[in-house]
Amino acid sequence: MTQHVEGSRKKTSVAKKIIRIASVALTVLFLLIILFNVICFSMRAFGGNPCPTLFGYGTAVVITSSMEPEITAYDMIVFQEQEQYALRDVVIYVSDDYCITHRIVGLRTAEDGTTMVTTQGDANIAPDEEIPLDCIAGKVVQIIPHIGHLQRFLQQPIGFLILTLIVAALILLPEWVERYRTAKQQKN
Repeated sequence: MTQHVEGSRKKTSVAKKIIRIASVALTVLFLLIILFNVICFSMRAFGGNPCPTLFGYGTAVVITSSMEPEITAYDMIVFQEQEQYALRDVVIYVSDDYCITHRIVGLRTAEDGTTMVTTQGDANIAPDEEIPLDCIAGKVVQIIPHIGHLQRFLQQPIGFLILTLIVAALILLPEWVERYRTAKQQKN
């Protein structure tokens, strides 16, 4: 009987540690995501940069179907600044204070030495107007399907409140589990 109780306590102790580690890891992940989004939001709102990057990476939510079937509306893209861009790269660039995600379909050097880029959405019939290479914010390196719905929700006050409550619950979860188990043991 004593061995069974000790084995049960060890399992409970291991379970507590796993829950605590998972809770801390998820909390840190949520906080990093929130921090990244707050910094990028600030750069958009106050820095005048519609496609900001942090440490060379940025995110954006695609809101049109111009890149279907590869990228659909409300997919989130992760983009990275590059030294060079090539034909067929999917890039995000600034045009009229908006971020546009299209594929490079043409590159040429203008008479003044400026590299000019022609882009086009995969689902579009015609190419976009040429832009200077320095308008490109980065190359799309990851597509996260449909997560844009969630990001758009979290940018609203009610969404941010719900996220804050989830983070708080994750921080408090190990304490709640411990109190529940202690109360249950005291009843028995």
